[in-house]
Amino acid sequence: MEELENTWIEYLKRLDIAFQPIVDIYSGKLYGVEALLRGVQEIGFTSIFDFFDMACTNNVLYTLDIALREKVFKKFISIKNHQDIKLFINLDNRLLSMPNYASGNTEKLLKKYNIQKDMICFEISERHEITNPVLFEEVIKHYKEDDYNIAIDDFGVGVSGYQMLYRSTPDIIKIDRFFVSSICSDMKKRILVKSIVQLARQLGISVIAEGIETKSEMLVCKELGCHLVQGYYVQRPSIDVEDVLNMYLRVYEANVEDEITSLR
Repeated sequence: MEELENTWIEYLKRLDIAFQPIVDIYSGKLYGVEALLRGVQEIGFTSIFDFFDMACTNNVLYTLDIALREKVFKKFISIKNHQDIKLFINLDNRLLSMPNYASGNTEKLLKKYNIQKDMICFEISERHEITNPVLFEEVIKHYKEDDYNIAIDDFGVGVSGYQMLYRSTPDIIKIDRFFVSSICSDMKKRILVKSIVQLARQLGISVIAEGIETKSEMLVCKELGCHLVQGYYVQRPSIDVEDVLNMYLRVYEANVEDEITSLR
């Protein structure tokens, strides 16, 4: 691996990792956590996207990403009972076009921190175009054969969602917040989410309802067949690992209340 310039090393020191829980939509039991970068505004970037765009422009995206993965792994193992959950990490598909891209570096880090491969789920976003479909398929195949899980993030908001679904054969789809927002009153969104869930089930893919902010949104997504839930309703991202719980009673109790109401 190439060394990062001092500027990027300093950035890394000042950045932190937050975790947001992903839970079973029926029981409220913790399924996994998504690692989210925090602190980019404090080092002068307007957004996380701006930060990674600059890394890509400077051809250090892959080197930086590996360094960030180590930062994530180091913090992840401090979560209580982390061995029993999955860690979701965003995978920028532009990594594949970096001149120093190579396989095997993640595995070395996992061994260093005693993390099993099947605990890792790489999230691929639709937000960036797949510029080299052949290489993309080869890399995803490599990850899957090496027992990593694959998720499609932001499903439905880009132009290549179904192409990515076909090429990556993911284990999980994360339905974007756009479709969840106002789903309780928007019949078109209900129909679209239901069709996505039905397609996913036919392909053996689990579905996460992402960006859930209210009890009503969660219950509608459960009714439509989503398996897992993530969002402010469950818990906001937190840099404090003590905030990650094994069970989210709010989700469980909402389901109990819903069942009681349906029996009346």
